[in-house]
Amino acid sequence: MPDRPAAPGAGQSFVWPAAVLSLLSLVAFIALRHHQHHSMVDMLVYQAEGAAVVHGQDLYAMRLPGWDLAATYPPFAALLFAPSAWVHAATLRIIVMVLNIGLLALAVHLSVKLAGWSGRRYHAAAVLLGTGFAVWLEPVFTTLQYGQVNLAILCLVLWDMTRSESCAHKGVGIGLATAIKITPGLFVVYLLLTRQFRTAAVSIGTFLGAALLGWLALPGASGSFWTRYLWDTRRVGEVQLVDNQSLRGVAARLLHTEQPGTAVMAVAVLVGLLGLAVAVAAGRSANVLPRAEAWGRWPPR
Repeated sequence: MPDRPAAPGAGQSFVWPAAVLSLLSLVAFIALRHHQHHSMVDMLVYQAEGAAVVHGQDLYAMRLPGWDLAATYPPFAALLFAPSAWVHAATLRIIVMVLNIGLLALAVHLSVKLAGWSGRRYHAAAVLLGTGFAVWLEPVFTTLQYGQVNLAILCLVLWDMTRSESCAHKGVGIGLATAIKITPGLFVVYLLLTRQFRTAAVSIGTFLGAALLGWLALPGASGSFWTRYLWDTRRVGEVQLVDNQSLRGVAARLLHTEQPGTAVMAVAVLVGLLGLAVAVAAGRSANVLPRAEAWGRWPPR
């Protein structure tokens, strides 16, 4: 049932208090970040990838000076990073921080919309509060700390999931997200299992188109990535680092080993399949669940 139109001025009394609280939280976060002198090292890796593209260097032989970090994303992502090669690192940090906070606000807005609250009177206040306080959540805090692309990936996926089934371009966001970071491809599996075949096809087509663009622009790097580096888990960092919040990372820290073993991997796969099964079951039951918009209606319209 669509939300009833809010009365004029309804909910407006909450906007200013929400804005003030959000601003105070963001100021505290920025002050803490400034005090800790975070380098945004992942942003520096992206910049180095872009510089490798601009200067015609071997993308996957590149190592970030002082950190010995390698490129891990597909060549298409490196093409997107290329403009950063002409920006000073200090300036780029400011740009990335502002963009990420803006993307966080967009992610909160899309999440509220996905939950079916887009027309409610407290929407603006919810977005303000969500943006201001979500910076303290570990995934968001880490993304902002390292200057990562995760919020952009999240917004691309949410953008697709909030679009009408009748939209011919639904799936483009998931396809682009997958072309940048591979892992969002799991949503294509979800789309197939929930019989959203057209959206899945658009996602796959977009991914293939972006990958082809990367191949045409960087044929050597593309060949190396898709045949070798995609499967090389050593390039993504040490598995036992606390920043690795995966089940494999947790097991590595608990067991004090860099190789948790196949049993841990099997458990991680099982948990992933269970989560996917829950999402699919929820999607198929969306018409009888509260906040059905958050799961996607079944059958698709």
